[in-house]
Amino acid sequence: LVGSIGDELYFRTNRDAPLNRLIAIDPRNPSPDAWREVIAEAEDVLDGVNLVGGRIIADYMQDAQSVVKIFDLEGEQVSTVDLPGIGTAIGFGGKFDDPETFFSYTSFDTPTTVNRLDVESGTVTVFRKPEVAFDPDDYVVKQVFYTSKDGTRVPMFISHRKDLELDGTTPTMLFGYG
Repeated sequence: LVGSIGDELYFRTNRDAPLNRLIAIDPRNPSPDAWREVIAEAEDVLDGVNLVGGRIIADYMQDAQSVVKIFDLEGEQVSTVDLPGIGTAIGFGGKFDDPETFFSYTSFDTPTTVNRLDVESGTVTVFRKPEVAFDPDDYVVKQVFYTSKDGTRVPMFISHRKDLELDGTTPTMLFGYG
C-alpha cells in the first residue's frame, strides 16, 4: 500500500508486471478487473512510490543506479529529479499535501547526504552533508557496460582520482555481486 487519495487506495504491485506498476483500487469494487493502472510497468524496476506534494514520486532502478521521476495523479510524467550523479537515492516520504520531501543520496564519491526536493519545482538542494576528509571533486565515477559470455549486458562502475593515469599499472580493487 502506497497510500490513499479520496476513495482510492494506491498499491505498487508486481501482478501482471514483474518490474512493478502502480494501481488504484476502489475498495467498494476491489475486483482486479476494476483496478485502475496509474503508472504502467516500465523497462526499469519500480523500487518505490510515494504520494507527496500532490504528486507521485517514483524511484526506479536503472542499470544499478537510481532514477527518480515525478508523475501527476493521472500517471503522466511531469519531470525527472536531477540527482547529483551516478548513485542511489532513497526516501521521498511525506504527506500528500507536503510541499517538500527529503531523501538520502550516496555514491562511490559522495558520502550519504540528505537532500530536500521541492515537489512542485523539482529543485533539489542539500539539507545535511557530512564533513569528510576528502574532496569528492577530486574523483571520477563513470559507468561502463560489458557483455557477458551469455550475452547479458552487465553494468560496471569505475571510480578513481581524476589525476590517475589509466595505464594498466595501478593496483585495482574489484567488487562484484549477483
